[in-house]
Amino acid sequence: MNVIDKARIGAAAVFLLAVTTFTALAVFQEKPFEEGASVTAQATPSPTRLPKRNAEVLRREDIPAEEPEQAEGNDEQEREAENLYIAGAPGGGYTGGYNTETVSGVVFYGDSWMDNGIFKEKYGSENVIMAKGAQWAKYFVSNNLITTVPNARAVLVVFGLNDWQTAQTGLTDDSSYMKQFLDRLGAAQPGIPILISRSPHTAQEYVAKKGRDINPRCDTYSSMAEQYCNTHSGFYYVDTTSCLEDSGGWLAYADESAFHLTGEGYDRWFSAINEVLLRALNEGW
Repeated sequence: MNVIDKARIGAAAVFLLAVTTFTALAVFQEKPFEEGASVTAQATPSPTRLPKRNAEVLRREDIPAEEPEQAEGNDEQEREAENLYIAGAPGGGYTGGYNTETVSGVVFYGDSWMDNGIFKEKYGSENVIMAKGAQWAKYFVSNNLITTVPNARAVLVVFGLNDWQTAQTGLTDDSSYMKQFLDRLGAAQPGIPILISRSPHTAQEYVAKKGRDINPRCDTYSSMAEQYCNTHSGFYYVDTTSCLEDSGGWLAYADESAFHLTGEGYDRWFSAINEVLLRALNEGW
């Protein structure tokens, strides 16, 4: 066989192979995969990505594996987010281990210790403050101002020095504005803890200015408030004021008036208020 014949045979073989390949590809494109057919070249999703899911929350088991340090950091963020949700507001500076770390949803009743910029700046944005300079219990009762506050979670009442002058009969006689106030408050805010605080004392300078010591009278009425709480469901007697006194029982953080607080006194009082309210909000009392 000469060289020309060999070349012709080779060309014919190449032509037949090309025709066979073209025919096979045409058949492959026209006929789809049958069920159960095996394909080894299918694309595999990246192990670090997830396909987009519309209107579906990713479960923890759907999330790809991470490095241990990254996973631990994300768990901490999730715990913080949970606390934020439970609290209903960004967490404050309290680190007592409660789920709720912010005083929010509280109704405050009080006198000039609350009716000022310092107290309102601390608690005014996420709570309701019902305060009047003096004899506020009488004022609120006379003007029918004790009404239901929707979504309230707790109430804190602090009877001041002037308030007790309207309650000389204590908390057992219906003629007492103090008793009328508490009775109406219990009816207006059922089902949530109502905290009545021990009343504050004056500084020793008050005696020199006014000529009398009214601290024993405040203690007497505080005892009456405690008795009221012990006999009425939903009421709790708390102490937010003794932390402000010296060893003699005098108000140690008083300004020149001898019965109002200094800035440092407010800081200590806020700490005491936070402690009792966070307990009430977290433990349900």
